[in-house]
Amino acid sequence: MNKTINILAMAVLLVSSNVCAAQAEVSYAHIPTTISEEAAVIIRMFPDPSLKPVAPAHDDVKTWAAIQSVMDANGIKRSKHLVDTLEPIVTEIEVGRGASSGY
Repeated sequence: MNKTINILAMAVLLVSSNVCAAQAEVSYAHIPTTISEEAAVIIRMFPDPSLKPVAPAHDDVKTWAAIQSVMDANGIKRSKHLVDTLEPIVTEIEVGRGASSGY
């Protein structure tokens, strides 16, 4: 029980120190004075989009395929627990081939 309380206390300290650090940071975005301090804290947490890596050229198929491969692997890893829990039945179908759309 005591160990659980200590872990919770440490988590609260970590979260509150992150919020304080975020409040002290200067945001890249303008923060209106008409919003609540809670909303201002959230805006300050957003990363500056200009600091993100530059995307590959639109015709760099090899690099985009590598990025897609990594994203697919991460998505599968993140959803594994959900798939294992729900055990969905997945059926592949082909839509729009050989049938009239009616439009």
